[in-house]
Amino acid sequence: MHDLSALEQAAAIRAGELSPVDLVTHYLDRIGKLDPALGAFVTVTAEQALDQARAAAGRLLDAA
Repeated sequence: MHDLSALEQAAAIRAGELSPVDLVTHYLDRIGKLDPALGAFVTVTAEQALDQARAAAGRLLDAA
């Protein structure tokens, strides 16, 4: 997923090929794997990100 551009990720979400929760989970896993070596993040608000992804998924279902 991370090899897709933001526009491609958005298109995949709109097409139903990918959910916002899948995308956020992917990136949270990636942060967990890579950040110890990189130290790029001071704070990761995983639960807030997942809550927002779930809300976005709900809005997509409501719009369909």
